[in-house]
Amino acid sequence: MKNIKTFESWGSNYPAGAEYDPRAPWNQRDPEYVRGIDLKPSELKFDVVHSDYSEIAILKRKDDGKIYAVVFDSTDDGFKDYMQVDREYIGRDEDGDYEYEYDWDNAEVDDEAIIAYASDEAKYNGLGNNFNDYENGKVTLVNSEIAEEIIDLYQFAIKALKKSGRETSYSGKKKMEEYNNIIDFLQPFLETPND
Repeated sequence: MKNIKTFESWGSNYPAGAEYDPRAPWNQRDPEYVRGIDLKPSELKFDVVHSDYSEIAILKRKDDGKIYAVVFDSTDDGFKDYMQVDREYIGRDEDGDYEYEYDWDNAEVDDEAIIAYASDEAKYNGLGNNFNDYENGKVTLVNSEIAEEIIDLYQFAIKALKKSGRETSYSGKKKMEEYNNIIDFLQPFLETPND
């Protein structure tokens, strides 16, 4: 078992001034994560089945178990409101309100962001039933046409990874596995309707 010393355990043998070093781990602030839009659990209508966490998610609707797809832009400010981001208090503004700095460079898309985004999209824009709805960004019931489009996209992405030689790197292998899982999941929708 590793013995990890805390700041206090060093006692008087600690180098002078080290307790005031802003780079020391004990002087670092704990991250405070927030979401711009945080829905109640009762408002979340989907579960993520598969996603590439950058532009497409395959979802399962909680109430009827049907499979839906949604296209999103993880760089869009509208989507970022659903992402968890670290914020740091930097003081007060001229009106006396709290002012924060947000670390958007390290914010990542997660299941909660996708689920909240899809739930809000379905609530305010309705659910889609055809390819045009899917292309227009609606949360859309997966049919053979949508399944074929998504499969083609990921087959192209796999070819691009292989062509660039990145399929053997750690991240490349992970992406290849992710893409193949999505393709395998959607393959039955080419023959069987989802209604």
